[in-house]
This record gives sequence, structure tokens and C-alpha cells, in this order.
Amino acid sequence: MRSSRLDDFCYRAFCFGFANAISAVVLLTSSAEAQQQQNDQSGSPPQQTQQPSPVAAPTEQNQAPAAASASQKHLPQIVVSAPKAKPKAQAAPRLQPTVSRLPPVTPENPVVAAQHALDATMNSMDQARNNLLPSYGASTYTMSRASILDLPQADNQPIDKLILQIPGVSYDSAVSNPNFHVRSEYANAQIRINGVVLPEGVSGLSAYLATSFIGNMQFLTGTLPAEYGLRTAGVFNITTRAFATPGGDIGLYGGNRQTIIPSFDYGGSFGKTEYFVAAQGNWNDLGIESATPGLNAIHDQTEQGKFLGYLSTMLDDSTRFSLVSGLSYATFQIPNQPNQTPLGDFPFGNPVTSYDSTSLNESERDTYAFTIASLQKKGTDGDAQLALFSRYAEVHFLPDQFGDMVFNNVASDVIRQSTLSGTQFDASYIVNNRNTVRAGFDATGEQTNVSNISTVMPVSPITGEVDGAAFDVTDKTSLLGWNPAVTFRMSGKLRTSSR
Repeated sequence: MRSSRLDDFCYRAFCFGFANAISAVVLLTSSAEAQQQQNDQSGSPPQQTQQPSPVAAPTEQNQAPAAASASQKHLPQIVVSAPKAKPKAQAAPRLQPTVSRLPPVTPENPVVAAQHALDATMNSMDQARNNLLPSYGASTYTMSRASILDLPQADNQPIDKLILQIPGVSYDSAVSNPNFHVRSEYANAQIRINGVVLPEGVSGLSAYLATSFIGNMQFLTGTLPAEYGLRTAGVFNITTRAFATPGGDIGLYGGNRQTIIPSFDYGGSFGKTEYFVAAQGNWNDLGIESATPGLNAIHDQTEQGKFLGYLSTMLDDSTRFSLVSGLSYATFQIPNQPNQTPLGDFPFGNPVTSYDSTSLNESERDTYAFTIASLQKKGTDGDAQLALFSRYAEVHFLPDQFGDMVFNNVASDVIRQSTLSGTQFDASYIVNNRNTVRAGFDATGEQTNVSNISTVMPVSPITGEVDGAAFDVTDKTSLLGWNPAVTFRMSGKLRTSSR
């Protein structure tokens, strides 16, 4: 009987202890997993868990029989320990994405903020420069950068064709370029870059400015203020492109008549300086215009290249120095006409009576280069700008020596050169809230050289007939000219009183 009670007690103690052990294992495992998940999320190392204390002896209800039989047999102490949680395999470290060293482009970025501040400063200086040359009394037409890009061909359009988009402007033919008709007046217009007169050179066939260089172009005509002077039919005032944020374009444009126009432009800023460069080429088979009613011209190829650069820097908060420079070089074939009849005098003694006029090889080379340096000052009571400029222009006509003698009895190799330097000063002073005084001056000195080497046929003064072999005649001319000008104007508002 006593053995049966002991067995029953041992069985109950074992069951009770086993149940407690299972509960402890479950609790410890759940706690360990929760702690591990929390560590994985927070990145902190897992904390050590304490081993549970030995499970106590049976409860108070079951201690009475145990006390009664304690004198006869000692029960072994049962200690239940939770199994150690197996550490989870640590995941391989994740590769962090490569972070660019360049600062993020945000308004809060110091570099971007400095660029925006520089752009605002340059715009303020542009507005001050416009105050020097107002458009009172004139009709104004403005072509913005956006409107230029909206036109067919955009920057690939030659600037002389772009100007023809302006109301009231036309020209007779491509040969008359760059002399335009403005409101029926011929060759009486001037071009300005950033308010400074760009002196025209000897008349050539090419446009020496690239359209991609234009930020905006303002056309003034009508009753022009005294500040413009000289050429008064119209003024094309070009503001160069400039931007503080770096950027640019590379383009390749093509079309009919073997047209290929590669282009490149880029601009940006550093510190308090903005810069911009542009280059463009143009190759096609319609350099001038067809000399026949046919669709395609005969012998009319052209090769053109243009380069322009701009630099502007703030010397202080109200003083800006700017430099603009450009270079243009172009070659043109002179178009031919078929079925022309030789004069029959060349060569003397054995004249040519039949010659293919479409094989003539006359050409022209145009060169144009300029540089403008200006210093601008902005003040509370007025503004001023002083500019120095220089320009070189050359036109070289190359004859077809034999062919021209066959058809014309003369072949001329002509070079016209012009070198010009000058200065321009404009200032405005605000006397009071009703009166403003504007004054200025400009002076230029130009050296021109003309060389003409002509091959001619001698003519008898008696009969008027060719009576000898061809010979050369050389004619060279050089002139130096000066052109000073002074302007003064005071504008004001009349005081009106009301009763």
C-alpha cells in the first residue's frame, strides 16, 4: 500500500514537473525569438538570456504526503533547464548603394544657390545696361530664345534668314547679304552686341554670327533716340546667351542639297564668372543662289565655319567686365550659267571660240573676326558702360584665270581688307524722379586696303580691237579714316497739377 502511494506520488510529480518544463521551454523560446527580431530591426547585438532557476518542489497540496514519507525515502531533485536557443545565422551584410560625391541638386545646395544668385545678379546688370539705350519713340520687335527655337531649323537657321522673319525686313538676294532693306531703306541698319556697336566690314557673302549665340534679339525701327545715331533705319540689338548652370548641346543637322550643319555650344559658371562658347559648321550645295531657273544651282557649293565666345565676371557687386569674341570663315563657289558665248579674243592669235561655261571655277573667301571688351558700372543714380572693340574683315575673290579671259577678256584677283578699332561710352544720370540725362561718345579708326591684280587684253586706241597678248595690271589702295560721334539727351516728365 505504501509502495502504491509512493508510485502515485512519483507519477504526479513527474507529470507536474514535465508540464512546467515544457511551459518554460515555450516561454523562453518565444522570448528569445522576440528579442532576436527586435535586435534585427534595431541593429543592436542580442542580449544574453538568464538560465531559469530550478523548478521548485511540488506545490503545497502535494507536500503533505511527501513529508509523511520523507523519513523512509528521499526523492531526487528534478531540475529543468530551458534549452539554449540556437543562434540564428547572421545575414550577409547588404551592399549599400554607391552614393555620388556630387552634391544633390536642390535649392538648398550651396553650389546651386550660388549659381542662382549669380544669374540674378547678371540679369540685374543686363537691365541696367538697357537703361543706357532706351527705345523711346521707336517700334520694338523682340525675338526671345524660345521663339527662335520654335522656328523651323531653330539654331541651324543662318542669322540672315532669321532676320528676314522680322516684320519690315527684306533683302534683294543672297548676294546683297548682309545689307538689308528696312522699311524700304537699303543698307542703313546697325548690329549691336550687348549694347555695343558691331562695326560692319567689307561686304561679303556670309553671315558672320551664329544663331545659337543669340539669347534674344531686339529690333528697333522708327524714330530712334539720339544714342543710336549713324545707321538709323533699324537696329538689331543682340544679347548673348549666358547661364550660370552648366549645360550645352551637340547637334548634327542635315537636309536637301547636301546640307550638313554640325554644331556645338556649352556654357556655365565658376565663382562670379559666366562663360559660353558656340561653334557651327555649314556645308551645302546652295551657298549663294542659283543663277538659272533650274532647281539646282551649278557650281554653288559652300563651306562655312563660325566660332563665338563670351565671358562675363563680376568685379564687385556693381561692376561687371565682359568679353565677346568671334571668328567666321567661309568659302563660296560662284554659280555658273550654261551656254555662254566666248568673246573670241583670247588667247591672242589663236582665240577660243567654244568653251563650256559651266566648268568655270570662280570662288570667294570671306573672313571676319571681332573682339569686344566692356566695363559696366551700375549705380543708384545712374549707369555707365565703356567698351573697346576691334574688327578685321577680308573678302578675297579668286577668278578662273583662263575661263574669265575667254568670256570677259579680263580676270581679276581682288582682295579687300578692313581693320577697325574703336571705343564707345554710354552713361545715364538720374537728376531727380522726373529728369534723366544721357550722354555718350564713340570713335573709330579704320584702315582699308584694296588689292586688284587684273589680267587684261591690250586694245588698239585706233581700231578698238585686241592687238596683243594679255598682261597684268596691279592696283593697290590704302586709306585710313576716322569717325567720331557725341550724343547728349535729357529726358523728363512734365509736372501736371490738378484742381
